[in-house]
Amino acid sequence: MTSNTLITGIQVLTAALFFVIGGMLLKRKAKSRYARPTIFFALWWVIVGITKGKTILDSILVEYEYYGLHIGLFYLNAVLVFAGFFFLLYYTLVLFTGNEKITIPFGVFFLALLVLLLAFVAASGPVVITEAGGDLAPGTIDCEIPNWVTTLLLLGMLLPQIGVCVALYVLFFKLKGQPTQRYRVFLISTSLFLWFGSGLLVSFAESARGSDAWLIIKELISLFAGMLIYFAYNPPAFIKKKHNIIGLADENTVQAVQAEE
Repeated sequence: MTSNTLITGIQVLTAALFFVIGGMLLKRKAKSRYARPTIFFALWWVIVGITKGKTILDSILVEYEYYGLHIGLFYLNAVLVFAGFFFLLYYTLVLFTGNEKITIPFGVFFLALLVLLLAFVAASGPVVITEAGGDLAPGTIDCEIPNWVTTLLLLGMLLPQIGVCVALYVLFFKLKGQPTQRYRVFLISTSLFLWFGSGLLVSFAESARGSDAWLIIKELISLFAGMLIYFAYNPPAFIKKKHNIIGLADENTVQAVQAEE
């Protein structure tokens, strides 16, 4: 088995897991005031699954030397990523503050960043790299974006991610006498930290780029992060028993019984 095959296999498993998580959360019977945040949180994981699927599709297209879809997929992926970041931030802010209106400025901010990115990319005349051997790998979108725009985009995406992780860890310590919620918040925050962290390492560890070993580790981290989210809502039996934690299926059953009463 080649490293590329192994990486693709891990990516397929990870994408499938994210779709399972998203579908599982979409079926969750949340309280009315948390219904929208729960849906947005589910959509975040669906979008993560789609973006992972896009990565797989890119690899397949490069393998067959077909580059006609890359630019369109890039634009679609950009829209989904910014929408996903807003959904995740919305979920965290409402969970932390209970106030949905506070998310409006962030929605406007992410929309402005998205428009800025798409405008500069389109204006630069993006080109898909088709030949190997250069600084950019085949399938990469080559476009010229001013440094200040790149910096703004990086900060605009990085700072909210850090804020989400910090806020969820703070929420973990604020929750008292709620073992299920503390368990979920801890695993969710740890998962997001790992997921975001693996991406940051790729961005800053330039020497690691192109290393098959590093790419495999990165994909395994992403898969492990997805597993943490899954077990956050479907804890193993011994954890449920030892720490008095209920799973999502138990939660939905209880709410269904209460609704009938």
